[in-house]
Amino acid sequence: MGRREEGELLLGRSESSLTSMLAQRDDPRDSLATELAGLEQQGADAAARPDTRAAAWIEFGQLCQERTSSHKRALQAYDAALALVPQHTVALRLAAETAAFLGETARAIETWTALLELAQGTRSRAAILMELAELSAGPQRLAHLEAAHTLEPDEESILRQLARAVDASGDATRLGELYRKLATVAEDPVSASVA
Repeated sequence: MGRREEGELLLGRSESSLTSMLAQRDDPRDSLATELAGLEQQGADAAARPDTRAAAWIEFGQLCQERTSSHKRALQAYDAALALVPQHTVALRLAAETAAFLGETARAIETWTALLELAQGTRSRAAILMELAELSAGPQRLAHLEAAHTLEPDEESILRQLARAVDASGDATRLGELYRKLATVAEDPVSASVA
């Protein structure tokens, strides 16, 4: 949370005449701090269902990211949601993206891997493998890209990234195979040679 929102939240919890005066001047429904406090209360409500509480924490985290740029607080909110519903795919995705943004690479990889175990379709699994490849290097990056290519063999973006990784590894034979495949699926076959 930013300083303004923290101040609003603190004032909202106090019972001073200043709080009453500010509440009359500003519509509390428009206050981000009021909205965050309400979501925090919903998330902490032990009487509510876990999925309802998790949804509140997810919304709290998204507001923290979008309106206060507090990515650390957002990640804490996603963690709170995952503590309630460990396999919540939305919370896992948001936590993985936020951890990567914060430079918490090991945490991001761990979370994307957990999401990969839950993913059903080949497109979803390939997309997660591409995220894992972005966070990895060397042989592990190549392994993620190969796995994504196996799931979606005609996906041009996967082929291009795989070709770059294979080129870096020095495997000329495999690179030739990938360029030939890319030439058959690319909208612009000439661009296949500059993957």
